[in-house]
Amino acid sequence: MVRAARRMAIAALLLAVAECDSVRGRRLEVDFRTVEGLRTGDAVYRAGVYVGRTGEPFVRGGRAIVPVFVTDDASLVPGGVIFLLADDRIRPGRRCLKVYALGVGRVAPDPTTVSRGASNEIELIALVGYARAKEILALLDLNDR
Repeated sequence: MVRAARRMAIAALLLAVAECDSVRGRRLEVDFRTVEGLRTGDAVYRAGVYVGRTGEPFVRGGRAIVPVFVTDDASLVPGGVIFLLADDRIRPGRRCLKVYALGVGRVAPDPTTVSRGASNEIELIALVGYARAKEILALLDLNDR
């Protein structure tokens, strides 16, 4: 009986260690047309600050889905967020995701919803319109300096 309880405790501890990213932060899924060059563990930035990492991309319904693990719910807002695939200026030769908040506030969206992602500027324009895309790109560029 003691042996069984000890094994259960060890199994629970191993499971907790294996799932440490989802325990400390939040897991989201982001839907892209393509995620060429993005790899597991690539950085996720908001306002130029590291807020998480990517999981292993997979395909669902002909679309690329990227699990994203964010360490701070403040990176997510009620109005939603858009993830833009970009070159990582901090780690040359790598890709990254840049998060842009569409709304205001500090309450995170439901983690079961799939967030939108843009693989390039044209897709961003299609998602939010030209004027908003121009504003987003200007802000993201300022944050990279």
